[in-house]
Amino acid sequence: MEIKEKILIIGNTGFIGSWLTIFISINPNKLIYGVSIDNGNSILQKIIKRKNLIKKQYFFDAQNFERLNNTINKIKPDMIYQLAASPLVEDGIKNPYKTLKNNITITLNVLEIFVKLKNCRKIINFSSDKCYEPTKRLIKEDFNLGGKEPYSLSKAASEMIIKSYKNDIIKNKKVLINIRAGNVIGGGDINYNRIIPDLNFRIFSNKRNIILTNPNSSRPWLFIYDLLKILIKLHKRKFNDGIHDFNIGSNNNTKVVELVKKYIKYNHINIKIKKSNIKKFENENILLDCRKLKKIIKSKFIPLKHALISIYQWEYNYKYNRKELYNFTINEIKKFNLKKKNH
Repeated sequence: MEIKEKILIIGNTGFIGSWLTIFISINPNKLIYGVSIDNGNSILQKIIKRKNLIKKQYFFDAQNFERLNNTINKIKPDMIYQLAASPLVEDGIKNPYKTLKNNITITLNVLEIFVKLKNCRKIINFSSDKCYEPTKRLIKEDFNLGGKEPYSLSKAASEMIIKSYKNDIIKNKKVLINIRAGNVIGGGDINYNRIIPDLNFRIFSNKRNIILTNPNSSRPWLFIYDLLKILIKLHKRKFNDGIHDFNIGSNNNTKVVELVKKYIKYNHINIKIKKSNIKKFENENILLDCRKLKKIIKSKFIPLKHALISIYQWEYNYKYNRKELYNFTINEIKKFNLKKKNH
C-alpha cells in the first residue's frame, strides 16, 4: 500500500491557498492539512468543504507559536506551503502595526518550527514581488530588498528573517524555496480592491463602469493555473540544502488599463472605463527577471487572452451554474494540461 504524502498549507483558506488545495487534491496520494485564522475565501472554500478535500482543518492565528508548534508536530507533514500573511497594500497603509507584526511574526514562527522538524525537509514560502526596493530596472533575485509602504517593508523584513536562518537550514539539511510572485489572477478572488475581482464584482452586479486609480501601472500578471503548475514542479524537484529564491512572473506584463480593456473585449462585456484623480500608493511598474526559474523549470505560460476568458467563465459559472462549478474547475485544470500522471 502506497504511503500518502502529508502536505500542510498554512494560510490555506486564502485565494492562492484555496486554489492550491483544489489542485493538490486531484492526486489521491496526497493528504492535505490546513492552518488558517478563518474561513477566508468563502467562494472557493465552499467547494473545498463540500467535496471534503481537506483531511484536517485547524483554525487559529499562526502568530500563536505554541499552538502552531503543537499542531505541526502533531501532523508531522512531509511538505509545507507557507502562505499565511496580511496580503493587501491598502490594509498595511491603514494599519501598519498589524501588517508588520503579522507578517514578521508568522515568518519567524514557521521557520523556528520548520528547522527542528524531523520528517519535513522542504518548505515553499510565499513572499512577494513587492519585497524589492522600487526600481524601473528588470529585477533579479539579488536586488536590494525594501519598499515604500508597510506591506512591502513587512515582506522585506520577513525575507531578512529567512536569511538569518540560513545556517540552521543548511545544518539541519533542509530546503527553503522562497518565491516572489507577480500579481496572481484567477477565478474566485474576493479581494475587491484588486483589479480583476473589482471588475468581476461590477460586471455581475450590473454596474455601468469601473474606476481605475492607477491605470498606467504595469504588472507581471500571473494566471493562477500557471502558478500552480510551477509550484508542483518546485515541490517535486530535488534541491541542495539551503535557501533558493525565485521570481515568478509571466510574459503578461501589461498596464492595468490595457488588462481591463482586454478583459472587456475578450468576454464581450458592456462596461465603461473611468479614471480616478486619486491614485493608490503603490509601485507604478514592476518588471521581474525570471531567468533563474526558467533555467531549472520549463513552463509554457497560458496566453493572457485564454487566461482572461477562463477567469470570466469561472465567475459566470459561480453566478449562474454553481452546482457544476467544481466539475467546471476540474475540467479547466485538465484543459490547461495541469494534471500529469506523476503529480
